[in-house]
Amino acid sequence: MTDKGNWSPTLIGSLKGRRAVITGADHGLGREIAMQLAVHGCAITMLGNETERAGAVRAELSAQQPDVSVDVAFVDLADLDSVAECAATMIDTGRPIDLLVNNAGVMMLPYGTTSQGFERHFGINHLGHFALTGQLLPLLTSTPGSRVVTMASNGHKMPGLNFNDVCSGEDYNAMRAYGRSKLANLLFSQELARRLAASGYSTLSVAAHPGQSSTNPGNRKGLRAFIDSIVGQSPARGANPALRAATDPAAVSGDYYGPGGFGELRGPAVRVKPSPAALDGDLANELWKRSEDWTGVNY
Repeated sequence: MTDKGNWSPTLIGSLKGRRAVITGADHGLGREIAMQLAVHGCAITMLGNETERAGAVRAELSAQQPDVSVDVAFVDLADLDSVAECAATMIDTGRPIDLLVNNAGVMMLPYGTTSQGFERHFGINHLGHFALTGQLLPLLTSTPGSRVVTMASNGHKMPGLNFNDVCSGEDYNAMRAYGRSKLANLLFSQELARRLAASGYSTLSVAAHPGQSSTNPGNRKGLRAFIDSIVGQSPARGANPALRAATDPAAVSGDYYGPGGFGELRGPAVRVKPSPAALDGDLANELWKRSEDWTGVNY
C-alpha cells in the first residue's frame, strides 16, 4: 500500500480470527468502521452508552455478516467508574483484543462536566479513552500484531493546551475545548507509541482523522450544517483514514492518517502530518503524567 491516494477498503485483507473493540460503533464513523471491518471477517465488540441504538446496529451487522461475531458492551466515557467496570469485565473474559479503536467523541457541546468534574470534551474524548486503553492494555500487548487507533481531528491544530483549564467553565469556548481534546488525543497516541516501543511491545499506536465528515457530531444546524453537507465527505469516506490506520500492514507506530485533499478536508486516506504541538514530546509526557493522576490509571 502506498500514499499515492489509491487506498480504499477493498485493499483490506482477511481479518478472520481477529477482534476489534470500537467505541461509538453504534453511529457515524464508528458504525462505518465496524461495518467495513466485519465485511473482512473481523469480530466486533461495540462499546457505547446507547444500548438500544447499538442493538439495532448489531442486528444489522449480524444480518449482513452472519458468520461474524458481534457483541455490545455498555460504557459511559463521561464516567471513569463506568470505564473501569467495562474494562474489568473485558479483562475477566480474557478474550484477546487485536484492535482497539478509540473513536467515540463529542463536539461543540455547551459547557458541562463529566461525572468526575472534567470539562466534557476533554473528559470524554481524551480521559475516557486514556483510562480505557490503559486498563485494556494487557489484552492488547499479549496479542501479536495488535493496534490502538485513536481518532483525532483537524481541530487539534488550534492553539493551546492549558492543563489548569480542564474543569473550569470560565471564558468557555466550545470549539477551543474541542480542539484541546483533539490535541490531547494526538499527544496521547504519540506518547503511547513511544512507551510501547520503549517497553519492547509490538503493539502499534496509530492515529487518524476523518477530515470534514458529514456526521454532524455537534448536532449543528443552519448554515454550518449546510456547509458541512457541501464540503464534507460521507461517513463512509470519512472512516477510511481510521480503517487504513487499523489495517495497513505498512503502518508504523506514530503514523497519522487523514484525507489527502485540500486542507485535509476530504479525499483519499493518506499519511498526514500532525501539528508541531502534537509532536512535542515534553508536552505529551506532561499530559500523560497528569492523565494518570486524573484518571487513577497507571500504565
